[in-house]
Amino acid sequence: MKYSFNAASIASMPGLFGCAAFSNGLPYIDSSRPFILKNVRIIDVITGEVLENHCIQMQQGKITEIFPVHDSIEPSIECMDLKGRYVCPGLIDAHCHSTITSVFAFHFFSAWRHLRQQQANFRLCIESGITTIRDVGAMRWALEWYIERIQNEWIPGPRVVYCNAMLNIKGGHPEVNPTDISYFANAAKPFIGIPTVNFESIDELKQALQQNSQRASFIKLTVDPISAFCKADLKIPVYTDAHLKIIFDFAEKNNLPVICHNMDKVAFDRMIQYPVHSLEHVVTDAYLSDQRVSDFSKKNIAVIPTLTVGQSFSSHIMFDKFPTRYKSDFIENEIKIRQHYLENEAYQHIDSSFHALNQDTMKYYQSVGCKNMWEQKIFLGNPDKTLGLLKYGTENLKKFKDAGVLIGVGMDAGMPFCYFGSLYRELELLSRVGFTNHEILRAVTYNNAKILNMSSEIGHISKGKYADLVVYDKNPLDDIRVCRSPKMVLKDGKIVISKLQYS
Repeated sequence: MKYSFNAASIASMPGLFGCAAFSNGLPYIDSSRPFILKNVRIIDVITGEVLENHCIQMQQGKITEIFPVHDSIEPSIECMDLKGRYVCPGLIDAHCHSTITSVFAFHFFSAWRHLRQQQANFRLCIESGITTIRDVGAMRWALEWYIERIQNEWIPGPRVVYCNAMLNIKGGHPEVNPTDISYFANAAKPFIGIPTVNFESIDELKQALQQNSQRASFIKLTVDPISAFCKADLKIPVYTDAHLKIIFDFAEKNNLPVICHNMDKVAFDRMIQYPVHSLEHVVTDAYLSDQRVSDFSKKNIAVIPTLTVGQSFSSHIMFDKFPTRYKSDFIENEIKIRQHYLENEAYQHIDSSFHALNQDTMKYYQSVGCKNMWEQKIFLGNPDKTLGLLKYGTENLKKFKDAGVLIGVGMDAGMPFCYFGSLYRELELLSRVGFTNHEILRAVTYNNAKILNMSSEIGHISKGKYADLVVYDKNPLDDIRVCRSPKMVLKDGKIVISKLQYS
């Protein structure tokens, strides 16, 4: 199993850090005392401007001052000279599943691989510059176990905002029963939890709301009437109006935002009548009219498009004959980019056996056929959903952007082929869709912070916010691909990753 994690030991560079102490090869910063990052270029993700020759002072995990480098610095304050490098707010992944290991298969003898991959998911976030994530469906007890260890600094990982499990009417998306994946699911449930809470009756719904909302920051619903999986009968159950009234009344009473998985237009038309906080994914089965988009833009509902989900499962192998409706230069290019990632980059982010299994299962599109997979317990994506995300979703997203809709960034990491550590794929895909580098960088920082209701704490480099920072050699405003290679990551004012090399 290979990871790109390569935190360089820089303890042999005392000239760079003055008298700073070191721990595990990384410079130790005493957060109780002021510490200054000197000679940096600060990227203002709101305006798109760069503050040249500045210093960032931190203490107690927060930014306390920002000032020009020519201002005098008290000799007793420790400094780190970053030699003109670019500093961006810590990136935020607004849609992921941190305890899911990107493979829909489980065997008893691979349990240790799953546990290792779970922990790697958190580490890969930090390594790629992500300092905060919004988990939109997790194995609850496993997630709390990891959060405790991250907070105690036993393992590296981002700040986590979460909903516990997805609240799901029985048979609704994701309709996969954990016992369909593994016979050990029921035995493991009391110890790690499962990413969905199913209900049938009104009483079960009320009980699920009470239990699942404990320590949660929001409620996650799945509202599509058409399955995202390959199966003969694509229709799946959805919440009744009575269900939704109970859910939204509970959410309002407990001050919990409600977010909705939504890829079907019929569900889009229905859910925008409710006080939804954000729609996850984007409509994949129709082009939205200009009037519909205009009406939507007035609802103050954010959108997290997760376009990488569409790219990750888009392949010619899904069909005997590739449908004319999906033939375009854009989609053909995305298929090529997907293949390049799977062959040349994915090994950095996922257990090699999991990646091999994911690639091997793609053969079932041909050998079994999409309509026959469900009965054989093969859980692969519905091609019309994934390719529809690239065909319809990208155009709808551009309309949302032009209409001023708040757009965030996430890539559904935890799903097959959507591996942690590769959020850069979503950023670069947004660039190919037509977003400017400034729009992308703002979306993955400031916009995401607003969507998480944390814009007063993260998402922008300013006094009083958490000192969550990413250091780059080059300016990502000039080339968004720079986000592939952070040179240093700080979370709460502490260095958690560094690849800096000095002579």
